[in-house]
Amino acid sequence: MEKGNRIPAIPGKSSQELENWFATLHATDLLFHPDDRPEDIVSIATGEPTFTPAECLVLRESLAKLFEQHGDGVYEVALRYAPKALGIQSNYS
Repeated sequence: MEKGNRIPAIPGKSSQELENWFATLHATDLLFHPDDRPEDIVSIATGEPTFTPAECLVLRESLAKLFEQHGDGVYEVALRYAPKALGIQSNYS
């Protein structure tokens, strides 16, 4: 992650970089479903947007690259972290 930026850098082609990208989003409480538009994600507590316009741009570019390189594997990795983010134990972990 770049200094002052909450979003991990656009990942490379390896499956480990895909895993690390979602792990970082999860660890920083910024995980969201890959089909959701970052611009539509808001804080439940405040109703304010979770991501800045610049962060949304990085997220959209990252997800486009990930889908291009990994196809539906993006969902497989992202969905491993969703239950963790909700505090649910899962067989996918």
